[in-house]
Amino acid sequence: MADAAVVAVPPVVRPGAPAVAQALGTGAVVGLPAVGGYCLAVRAGTPGAEDRVEALARQPTGGIGRAADDWPRYLVADAEGVGALADEGGDELMALLARCWPGPLEVAVRRDGVLITVGQPDGRALRRLCRDCGPWRAASLGPAAASDVAAAYRAVDVACVVDGGARGGAPATVVDVTVTPLCVVRQGALPASYIEAAMLMGNRRRWFGGRRKHP
Repeated sequence: MADAAVVAVPPVVRPGAPAVAQALGTGAVVGLPAVGGYCLAVRAGTPGAEDRVEALARQPTGGIGRAADDWPRYLVADAEGVGALADEGGDELMALLARCWPGPLEVAVRRDGVLITVGQPDGRALRRLCRDCGPWRAASLGPAAASDVAAAYRAVDVACVVDGGARGGAPATVVDVTVTPLCVVRQGALPASYIEAAMLMGNRRRWFGGRRKHP
């Protein structure tokens, strides 16, 4: 009996490997380390990219527990990237990002009237790459190791997986900046008390509305 065909899986590569930039630059999907786990990402604006990355993240993933995103998720290199995506900005949003980025924080903003979350890639090398070929549409996979993510997908679907070691723990904290006062909608790795203190140090009082439940 002939051996079953070997299915090629994505290679696990270092963050600065040329394969990562090449894949993202051509609209391919990659696996990235993130706060609290891993995610799949693709260059935003690539035809069909957002649907493709969401569909891949929702596939059975060989034991990787998918961490559901409440809203579409994007990754940008810096605060200017948030401004390019969001319908509206504002001094409080920019002050929040200036004081808490880089860090485990994502902000909920509106893009073309739709609520999305925007964060940064985890690590300096990936942030530099995102500046060159971002923003990225991302979908969470949850706690995992790079080898687990690679084993769960075919190379034809995911071009490569960036090695960030085993990732687990709390995800990024999410702050809704579309409401007044701003409000934590998911308490994660960055304590709400830290965010409030950082903003108060900048004399921006009454900015913080505590927490509210997910929609």
